[in-house]
Amino acid sequence: MSEPLSVHSSAHNIEIHFGEPQQSTREFTTAFILDLDRENSVMGIEILNLQTLVGPNFLSQLQRSIARTDGPVRYSFDEEEDAFYLSLHDGNSTKQLAVDGTISINRIGAIVGLSAFLMNQAISGG
Repeated sequence: MSEPLSVHSSAHNIEIHFGEPQQSTREFTTAFILDLDRENSVMGIEILNLQTLVGPNFLSQLQRSIARTDGPVRYSFDEEEDAFYLSLHDGNSTKQLAVDGTISINRIGAIVGLSAFLMNQAISGG
């Protein structure tokens, strides 16, 4: 059975595990757009071209982990645009930050983790 997701963040990085942390079999680096609140906490993560990058099974672990998580965490995926969004908490985004992020997948191609180092330069908002 899948465990809830876990989020670890600081002023310098964010790391999200979907279920128990596990050995990934492959990692991909791609652009993330982070939505930040007034305190510069990450509220959400947008990833474009996700299914193209990691394949069709990417949501299976993520869906099970979010279903077992209490709180406002949710996701959306626009298949036509191949756009994924993970919302970590409710509220209003005051700025966005473009960063290089890492997507970790398991042997069946399901995402088991997301991580990014945060830079100090917002691309919009303020």
